[in-house]
Amino acid sequence: MSMPRLFFYGKIYLRYFGQYFKGRLAYRADILIQMVFALSTQITSLVFILIIFNHIPDINGWSYGEILFIYGFAQTSIALFSMFFSNLIQLGRFYILDGNFDRVLLRPLPLLFQIIIERLDIGSFSTLAMGVGALLYAATKLNMSLSAFECLIFFGLVLSATLIFTGLVLILVSLTFWIKDPTGALAWPLMTVREFAKYPITIYSPALQVFLSWILPLAFTSFYPATLFLGRQDYVLYAYLTPIIALLTWGIGTLVWNLGVRRYESSGS
Repeated sequence: MSMPRLFFYGKIYLRYFGQYFKGRLAYRADILIQMVFALSTQITSLVFILIIFNHIPDINGWSYGEILFIYGFAQTSIALFSMFFSNLIQLGRFYILDGNFDRVLLRPLPLLFQIIIERLDIGSFSTLAMGVGALLYAATKLNMSLSAFECLIFFGLVLSATLIFTGLVLILVSLTFWIKDPTGALAWPLMTVREFAKYPITIYSPALQVFLSWILPLAFTSFYPATLFLGRQDYVLYAYLTPIIALLTWGIGTLVWNLGVRRYESSGS
């Protein structure tokens, strides 16, 4: 894609964001409640981790700081997905079953791009803040110091992790072109299983480790990339595979999406 084209889409995205943000500001109480709820959920999880480590020094060889760093990495990538890509979950009910996909088809813009930018989850800012806060606190506990180049690698891996999760969601929600799903239930198992990715996968059974690595590669959204900065040499190769897994996952997701679009039939509503 050419640079002028990228700037064109960037301009459209910013305009959509501005309009959406203005609309959301009309319901400030709702935004506040959403952010407080998300924040309270994250605090509960962190308190749970803290309580565990008040009784034991480590979990299967993983210290409090290391687990907190993995947790923060997972939360950061999930928050970025929720902020910018969570509208994908509405594909089945709002777009396909309610007929709003017809409106998307009439616009001279990429279909997937339109759906992504039509909703931004502002409430996820609190989740992002908690994730970044957990990362910074864990880095302090671990006396971690990153060079400028390592910071670039870190940001690249966070974006790759976000793309992996987005790709997995895209694969599942695209199935609604074949399987009518008014509740978004196809994506919810992924939302549940992702909780396992917030902790070192070595604490789980070998079968679950394989599942989280190669069947539903959620370990690449947190555990593997995070271990690169924890000095865990056993997982270096897996960490560097993260961008490749991201491209593969996104590629499969867009393939399923394009196949689904071709068989789409208007609901007539």
